[in-house]
Amino acid sequence: MKTSYDILIEKLRQFILKYYKNQIIKGILLSIALIISFFLLINLIEYFAWSNTAMRTGLYYSFFTITLLVLGYYVLMPVLRMFNMGKALSHEEASKIIGRHFPEVSDKLLNTLQLHALDKTGQLELITASINQKAAELEPIPFKRAINFKGNKKYMRYVLPPLLVLLLLSAISPSLLTKPTRRILNYNTHFEKPLPYTVRLLNTKLTTIQKNDFTVEIEVVGDVLPSLLQLNDGQYAYRMGETAAGKYQYVFKTLNQDVHFTITTPEYTSQTYHIQVFPRPLIYGFQSNLKYPLYLAKEDETIENTGDLVVPEGTTIQWKIFTKDADSVKMQLDDRVIWLTANNSNTFEYQQQVFKSFNYTISPINQYVKQPDSLVFTLQVIPDEYPEINVQEFQEQGYYSQTHFSGEIKDDHGFYSLTFLYRK
Repeated sequence: MKTSYDILIEKLRQFILKYYKNQIIKGILLSIALIISFFLLINLIEYFAWSNTAMRTGLYYSFFTITLLVLGYYVLMPVLRMFNMGKALSHEEASKIIGRHFPEVSDKLLNTLQLHALDKTGQLELITASINQKAAELEPIPFKRAINFKGNKKYMRYVLPPLLVLLLLSAISPSLLTKPTRRILNYNTHFEKPLPYTVRLLNTKLTTIQKNDFTVEIEVVGDVLPSLLQLNDGQYAYRMGETAAGKYQYVFKTLNQDVHFTITTPEYTSQTYHIQVFPRPLIYGFQSNLKYPLYLAKEDETIENTGDLVVPEGTTIQWKIFTKDADSVKMQLDDRVIWLTANNSNTFEYQQQVFKSFNYTISPINQYVKQPDSLVFTLQVIPDEYPEINVQEFQEQGYYSQTHFSGEIKDDHGFYSLTFLYRK
C-alpha cells in the first residue's frame, strides 16, 4: 500500500513530466520563430548580394549549424531531461516551482522533502510520522496546475511575424525565396547574375606547356557593355586589352605553374577558371665519357656539358643525359633514331664506339610534349692513318762493301718502336 509520501513523490514526478512537456512546446515555438527568421535573413542577403561560392558556403553551413543549435537547446535537451537523461529537474527544484504557484504550501512541501532526506533509514518514528502527516496535508493540492500549457500562447507573437512574411512571399513572389535558396543549396555551383550583357570565354582549351605564354580571350555580347573588364588571378586585377569591338584579351607571360583566374566587371564576377600548365621536359646537363683505344696509350676523360666532340677513331663514347620531367630521350645519329629510357633519377645513358664523323641531336620527351626543342651537336672523328715509312739503301764500292739503310717513319699518333728485319 502506498504511503502519503509515495503519493506525493508520484505527483512530483507527474509535475516534472508536464514541466518538460511545456518546455518542449515552448522550445518548438521559439525554434520555429528563430529558424524561419534566419532563413528569411540569409535568403534576403543572397537575393541582393549574388554571393560567390565561398560566401554561399558560409551561409549554407551557418543556417544548418544555427538550426541544429536551436533545436538542440530548445527541443532536444528538454526531451532528454524528460527521460532522465542529463541533468533533470530535482524534487527540490520542482517544489520551488510549485511553491511559486501555490505559496501556501511552499515551505511545507520543501520541509517534507528535507525531513525525508534526514530519515533515510525509516527508524526515526517521530520524523516518519511528521513526514506522513505533511504529505497527507499536501495530497489534495493539484501540483500539475502549476504548469499551464496555455501560457505558451505568448510565444506566438514571435512565431507569427516571420511565418506571415514567409507565407506572403511564397504567395506573392515565390522566386524571392526559391532562387536564393537554390543558389545556397548548390553552393559549389557558379551562378551568374542577370545582366544586360554576357561575358564569354573564347578559349576552348585551358592548357599550356611550361615556359609558354598563354592568351586569355574574352567576348562581351549585349546592348550595353561594361565600362571595365578585368582579369583577377587572386592577387592582382589586370585590365584586359580590347582587340576589337567586344573582344578582349590578356597574355600570361612564361607560365611556370597552374593559374586560377576570374573575369570581373563592376557588376559581374565569373566562375573561377583554371589554366593547367604541363611540365616541359628539360635537359639540364650531360656528360660525355671518352674511352680511347688502348694502342693510343691515352688517358680516358670526361667532358661536361658540351656535345661537340673531336675524338680519335675507335673511341667509345658514353653519353649521360640529366633531365627533368622527361619520360624518354630521343637520340638521332644521322639517319638512325635511338629511344632511351631512364635508368634512375631522370638520367639517360647511351654508349657507342665511333669510327666516322656524324651530326646528332638529343630531344627530351614526355606525355605532354612530343616535339620538343632539340640539342644539335657535331661529332668529328679523326681517322687512324697507316704509318708512313720511307727507306733508302746505299751500297759501298770496294773489297769490303757495306750496305747502308736510312729512312723516315711517321704516324699521326706517333709510334713507340721500330723493328728492322733482314734476310741473308
